[in-house]
Amino acid sequence: MKQILTYIGVFIIINVVLWGGQELYHYNDNKELEQIESEIASLDIEIKSFESVMDRYGASQKDYNTYTKNIDERNNLVEKYNKLAEDTGSRWYLIPIPMGRTKSIK
Repeated sequence: MKQILTYIGVFIIINVVLWGGQELYHYNDNKELEQIESEIASLDIEIKSFESVMDRYGASQKDYNTYTKNIDERNNLVEKYNKLAEDTGSRWYLIPIPMGRTKSIK
């Protein structure tokens, strides 16, 4: 029983070290993801504001161009976010696989 608990403890420690190392490795990428999220949120607010104004009063060509530019910028940010999230989102873990013991003949 003590040996099993030792193996479990070793695997837990190894996985904590693996997880921590990966988090440190992707730290800057995670910060960039947070920044992109806030930029997307602010663009969403701006786009909704444009839509509200355009629904009420119509839009000039300049307003429409600004509106489409904001949508294009938002789509580019979403693409960038998705690619970065895919690259930084996966983590490796060590999973213990029990090995059968062979009995030797003496």
